[in-house]
Amino acid sequence: MNFDEVKKKVDRMTADQTVPADLKELIESGAIKIIAKSFYVENMQKLPKSVSNLISSTQPTEHGMRITFCRKRGAGDRGRR
Repeated sequence: MNFDEVKKKVDRMTADQTVPADLKELIESGAIKIIAKSFYVENMQKLPKSVSNLISSTQPTEHGMRITFCRKRGAGDRGRR
C-alpha cells in the first residue's frame, strides 16, 4: 500500500474521531499499525502522552492492543457525557 492509499484509508477510518496530529509519523515508525479497519499498538508505553490522552478504549487481540480514538465533539455536544 502506498502513502496515498494509507492516507485515504486513515481519513475514512477517522472521520468522526479525534486523532493525534503526528498520526502519520506514528504509523511510519511502526508505533501504530493499521490492520483492516482498526489501529493497533504493540506497546502502549511507547505512545506519547498526547496520543494516549486521545484514546477512548483499548482491547487486547492477537494483533496487539486495538485502540479506538475519542469521537469528535460537535458544537451541540458540549457538556454532555
